[in-house]
Amino acid sequence: MVVIRIILATWAVMATTKATIMEGDENGCADQHANLASCIPFVSGTAKKPAPQCCQDTQKMKANKPKC
Repeated sequence: MVVIRIILATWAVMATTKATIMEGDENGCADQHANLASCIPFVSGTAKKPAPQCCQDTQKMKANKPKC
């Protein structure tokens, strides 16, 4: 019974830690995605090709080795 409680407590701590890490990653992703706002017309299909600013912003983001 004690072993089961230890296992459950360990899982709870791991789940909480993982959720905290993911939340931090999501915040970083939101910032990175905001930098790509110039790409929205192309991604949404309203522009036939990406704007030059979209390409520049994408290259900058890629150079920073994003997590997202």
